[in-house]
Amino acid sequence: MHRPLLWLFVGVFFLALLGAGLVTGLAAGFLVSPYSPLRWMDESWSDKNIATTKQRGDTLIAAIERYRAQQGSLPETLDALVPDQLAEVLPPTVGDEQWRYGRMMSYPSEYYLLVNSKYLDVVEYSGAVSYGYYSHTKSWNLSHQDHSF
Repeated sequence: MHRPLLWLFVGVFFLALLGAGLVTGLAAGFLVSPYSPLRWMDESWSDKNIATTKQRGDTLIAAIERYRAQQGSLPETLDALVPDQLAEVLPPTVGDEQWRYGRMMSYPSEYYLLVNSKYLDVVEYSGAVSYGYYSHTKSWNLSHQDHSF
């Protein structure tokens, strides 16, 4: 190969690598941007992690109901369940990995147990925003918001 042709080949090769790197970097930036509709992937909102969170939540719900049956009222906090009802309160495996528990304003004898997205307060965020149990409906709900339009 002639030297000018070799340098042309090397130059084109490096430009192609640079272009691929920029495209990959832009795509990666899109996927991890808090404004991306795919942001929820970073918070482990996988089916497996949602199922693990629900299993841990169901254990808490059973402990809350045992506490209510024994004490005649709901516990003030989840920590009140330890050690009589539970050895420990295992955290959720999705979102910000923190349980929120409390009495429902419109149903004072009922309660909620939920976990929020890390990005709940980001207005432009699209994706899962919370996963929660509501005792008055005895059901789990996964809530989303979509700002991709």
